[in-house]
Amino acid sequence: MNEEPPLGERFSQVYLQRGLPAKDSLRARFRIGAFIKNYRSETREKIATAIGRRLGVPASAYHLGDFTQKCDLRDLLDLVSVVQSVLGDGSSFVSDVNAIFREENLGYIADPKGGVRYFKDEEFERSRMALVAGIGLPRYTAAREAYEDAHAALVGGSPDSLTAVRRAFDAVENVFKMMTGEARLGSSEVGKRLKPRLAELPGRAADASNRLAESFSDWINACHQYRHAEGVPEPEPPPMDLALALISSAATYLRWLVGMDSASASA
Repeated sequence: MNEEPPLGERFSQVYLQRGLPAKDSLRARFRIGAFIKNYRSETREKIATAIGRRLGVPASAYHLGDFTQKCDLRDLLDLVSVVQSVLGDGSSFVSDVNAIFREENLGYIADPKGGVRYFKDEEFERSRMALVAGIGLPRYTAAREAYEDAHAALVGGSPDSLTAVRRAFDAVENVFKMMTGEARLGSSEVGKRLKPRLAELPGRAADASNRLAESFSDWINACHQYRHAEGVPEPEPPPMDLALALISSAATYLRWLVGMDSASASA
């Protein structure tokens, strides 16, 4: 079911195609600079001094907005930790920067101390980029958006691993339901609707696919530990390493299901 976007959400965040995450963005540079240049003059002085000492490049307290637009990319990304070290705990700067990274579709995330990294890790981000590019057909719009939501839930000062796992599951379930007509995705549905289809494959492909279907069922059961259940308290969020493993596995099963679904559609 498609939900209405939140009231007041900008058009570009609702309707524009995201595409692959970029490494740099003039809009992001301007927005980060806009936050910094609005700090009090004494704070800007401290930031400019810290830039010189820690990054080895000159900066003026009165032209920090210009600095973010013209500096090397490495200095822009290093700047986040420099500014956070000046502002200290309690500042919303990291959350604001992560929102900018997300909204301007940059493949980075800042930790609570301002250290910028590739989004979780470079391989994880590369996997996301490849998957999103591979399920670009309109038929898979809802699945693609759910998987993007899973990654977006991991962005920010307080990553939401519970929502991330749930939305990754939603993406896989969406494709499975379109393929089979089933109302839900569970291990029993895999046995009833997917395994008979795999048994028709030739030779070793049938055996290998059946074994993959078994691991798919295990993944489903693992995700169900974090699914909604009426009358049951919300589960503790999964540890981040577990969440990343479940979300990465979701990408594998999405590619597999989409491949089968696309082959059936073109047959």
